[in-house]
Amino acid sequence: GCDSVISNNFSDTVFSRFTSHFSRKCTAFTLAEVLITLGIIGIVSALTMPSLINSFRAKQLENQFKKVDSNLQQAIQKTVTEMGYDKITDFNHCDYKTECIQATESVLPEFKEIFLKQFPDVKEYNCYLYFYKNLPCKTLTGGNEQNFTACCAPYHKTYILPNGFLFQEPFANRGEIAIYFDINGPYKGPNRTGHDRFTYSSKAYNNTATGVYYMCNPNIQNSANQFGCYRYATRNINPLDSSKPYWDVLFKDAKYWKNSSN
Repeated sequence: GCDSVISNNFSDTVFSRFTSHFSRKCTAFTLAEVLITLGIIGIVSALTMPSLINSFRAKQLENQFKKVDSNLQQAIQKTVTEMGYDKITDFNHCDYKTECIQATESVLPEFKEIFLKQFPDVKEYNCYLYFYKNLPCKTLTGGNEQNFTACCAPYHKTYILPNGFLFQEPFANRGEIAIYFDINGPYKGPNRTGHDRFTYSSKAYNNTATGVYYMCNPNIQNSANQFGCYRYATRNINPLDSSKPYWDVLFKDAKYWKNSSN
């Protein structure tokens, strides 16, 4: 009996130590293992985080654009209706000819007056504040915009709403009506063409006969280039690949555009 008790105690002790040692081997990590794991996590994060952040930012801009554009279209349609027309394209006239330009400009004062009434909380904004506050003015790929008026033209009255939506007064351009606007205003970035800054145009065309191109490509230097981004954004079409959405274009570097003829 005594030998049996001793034997059992010995067996329990050996089993306990064995299982305890085995358990520690299975659950414990050395400092080296922890550091290696953290290093791997850091590398993966460094590779994926910029892409995730840019995707999140692009989605925010897309949602904001849709909201602002909806308000803009409602204001335009109410203006057109009050003036006795059916749609904004009723104001479009032929290109470059003096009589056509004058025809559009003749209705512009009334259009601007009625259009501004659609925004009762609007306040005039001084475009020179862009200079005073060193606000960014960027191209589609993030480079410095050479033309300051691409962000805010001092020779056009500019207005801002409490929600940050900034727009310049409608103007006549080659027999059409156009509006520069910034979906989140000057104080909230990125202040980049095709990201949060767009140009609405009552026309949508690509006329090789007159030399007017509405594009969305930073590699092409043309005064009408920025007009095209709005049309691509509203249709949600990538200007380089129509099978992909427009907002995938954002935050791409210049190499992405290099071989494009758009």
